[in-house]
Amino acid sequence: MEALAAIHETMEALHETGASDKQTMRHFDEACLTPVRPLTADEIKQIREREKVSQTDFANYLNVTAIRHDSAGSEERRWCRMGSIRSRA
Repeated sequence: MEALAAIHETMEALHETGASDKQTMRHFDEACLTPVRPLTADEIKQIREREKVSQTDFANYLNVTAIRHDSAGSEERRWCRMGSIRSRA
């Protein structure tokens, strides 16, 4: 496993310098990185509560933010990547 991590790290460095393209990097991502399954809201909440962190701190750690939407009296929370949020002026 350490060998795959070292190979991937090297390819990331080459990609950042422009020595490899996105397609090649995607190939190495698929070959070297551990697949991640999506988590349910309950699973995420259980992890957060087990680690005893607030929603805000957990979101910051994951580099996401929680956005609340109120519609027809129901509250819905969605998680968005910090970089994907744009101010609307």
